Amino acid sequence: MTAFAAVVYDIPDDRRRTQVARILEGHLYRVQRSVFEGHLTAGQLKRLEGMPKGYTRAMRAGLDGGAKGGDHLRWIAILTRKLQPSL
Repeated sequence: MTAFAAVVYDIPDDRRRTQVARILEGHLYRVQRSVFEGHLTAGQLKRLEGMPKGYTRAMRAGLDGGAKGGDHLRWIAILTRKLQPSL
């Protein structure tokens, strides 16, 4: 099973923003400065879904409204099935 995924973010801190972009560039296509999309396997999707809250303490603080607040990251994943050719 695969999923079409779109990730959109607004991260004011240059270092955290660059870190997120580098991780996403390894799995998805950049379509705008802060927008990535592409198809992922179930395993890839699961690994990337854990990234936003776990990759640094600073990002966790931002997502949870802590001292480094202001970071916003949104995922949209649509599960797809490969179509079987009909005979």
